[in-house]
Amino acid sequence: MSSEGTVTLPTKLSIDEKVVDIAPGVFAVALTEEGNIYTWGVDNFGNDGGEGRTYQAKPHLISMPENITKIYNGHGAVGLAKDVSNNLYIWGWNYQGLLANGKTENSMTPQKLEIPSEVLDISCYSTHLIALCKNGKVYTWGSNDYGEQGNGVELDLITDGDATPSARLYPGEVKIDDKIVAVAAGNYVSYALAEDGDLYAWGSNFVGELGIGDKEKKYSSVPVRVNISGKVKAIAVGQSLAYAIMEDKTVYGWGYNNNSKETNKSSLGINSNKEIIYTPVIIPINNKVKSISTGKGHAFAFAEDGSIWAWGSNKSNKISQDLPEYVNTPTLLDIKVEK
Repeated sequence: MSSEGTVTLPTKLSIDEKVVDIAPGVFAVALTEEGNIYTWGVDNFGNDGGEGRTYQAKPHLISMPENITKIYNGHGAVGLAKDVSNNLYIWGWNYQGLLANGKTENSMTPQKLEIPSEVLDISCYSTHLIALCKNGKVYTWGSNDYGEQGNGVELDLITDGDATPSARLYPGEVKIDDKIVAVAAGNYVSYALAEDGDLYAWGSNFVGELGIGDKEKKYSSVPVRVNISGKVKAIAVGQSLAYAIMEDKTVYGWGYNNNSKETNKSSLGINSNKEIIYTPVIIPINNKVKSISTGKGHAFAFAEDGSIWAWGSNKSNKISQDLPEYVNTPTLLDIKVEK
């Protein structure tokens, strides 16, 4: 069933191979068991991702030099695929240098990412990327409007809070003394999780994204430690907010909690209409959490016992048709997944 291009029921895709992973976005990427990748959605970003976009309605096979073993979520801006030789390929929108090739022209043809070491973990959010490499170093590229490159460059912020755009068109190293085990990109902010459980952030802090408890500090162009007591084991990043899963399986959240200032809305699920949470607070989930998946203003927590908890915006039944338009505290869904 569909209306004006919206699909309201699950629809089978025309891929004649077994799909093992999907990266969603304005163009989606699917990885098959045979090591092939298919894409559909935007197939030409036009001028800076605006006018001139064209679309591919059905999945089509992308030609790659070797079989693909893994795909990463490029947040709808870029495609990211690693082959059997551990080469990473990138394609898509090239706004502010997302493709790391020294240019700004868009390209839907996968090209090998030139980076000093094999990529172990990579994350993209809209206009910048962050990668963790096998040599233990962290690299960033793309936009640097609020210090998300972590290169220590002081920014020229205009009076109304906007930044003078500056971009890095090639991967550059971020100086962090600790051994990093995971990275994540947010909306003009970057995160790096250290082996010892410390979590670092840099970039925008206009809505508390850094989690340092400082309302006056609007950005940091160098990594700062997120103000959480205890060891962080995993990080999940949404739109201008973030979650940390701790060693004891509890969850902390911070950032933009209520962008409408209405009394019945809490994107972080803390049952408070406070607009910005500058210091991480515990998210009241009555279970041990092993992972979190974020959407636009909503989130799902997957517990160790297979239960699923959800909170935030439920517009268009993004969480469940049986719940109100906004779910202000983590709510147990009537569904379970295998442990």
